Amino acid sequence: MTRYVNRENIAHSFGLLFTTIRGAALRPSASAGQAKSDFDSSPSGPSDLRAKTQDPIWEAIFMRFRSSFAYTLLLIGSVAGLSVPATAQSIPATVEDLVPESDLIVLGVVTKTDPEAFEAGDDYKMVFTRHAFRVETYFKGTGPAEISLFTAGGFRTLKINGETKQTYTTVSGSEQVKDGERFIAFLRAGPGGYVFAEWDTAKYPVTKDGTTSGESVTLRLRKRAYLRGSALSSFDRLQQTNPGPDSASKTESNLKGTRGIGETILLRDIRERLTEIVHGESGS
Repeated sequence: MTRYVNRENIAHSFGLLFTTIRGAALRPSASAGQAKSDFDSSPSGPSDLRAKTQDPIWEAIFMRFRSSFAYTLLLIGSVAGLSVPATAQSIPATVEDLVPESDLIVLGVVTKTDPEAFEAGDDYKMVFTRHAFRVETYFKGTGPAEISLFTAGGFRTLKINGETKQTYTTVSGSEQVKDGERFIAFLRAGPGGYVFAEWDTAKYPVTKDGTTSGESVTLRLRKRAYLRGSALSSFDRLQQTNPGPDSASKTESNLKGTRGIGETILLRDIRERLTEIVHGESGS
């Protein structure tokens, strides 16, 4: 009898055997069971997900982060299953950097998560979980009312040494989502769906003000032209540390590769602000 393993309970599981695999994700043996996803029956998904997991785009997605991975395999007793935590390092990106990398910029909510993850890639394997994401607004690109969003890691059911094991793969630092979560996402296209354009800085949650019941999003920005209010004042203070005729551009350059300056923007104003940035960063 097997069951899923909650991440919080893994540390308390017994019978641990640790193996470190560097430079590649978990690659099950040929006898491993094939993970099944609800994707096949989704109206927005392809008719055969597994045929698309060999697409070269998956290789490109994985190779972006492969060099910084260190996977640890935990073989746990039949009650607990198997867990694969991993770490990833990435350079933070502000909205200005995300815009040209993104095929879609959307506001929406996660409505469903597949219980089983799937393995994608050919030479380099990586585990992804599919989520149904209902789009409220397209800020860049166009598409249907619901798209498939893939996040790194997830649960799988495998045959290991003739026994059925539950597996859980985590990638520390990667963007994760949950059902009911509402956010603005910067996405890159993959086979049958989308992944976050950056590993850990491409999701901006919608928050509610407890006093006014208003909704807002805090964007991370680094260019003076897009900043307003107190965020602009913060930039100007930084600019004073870079005197000279090019002080603004020097300050913007210094903020590249950081999380930039946070500015909280009311949701009702977000379309205007993002449209300005999309046009500015695309040269149109």
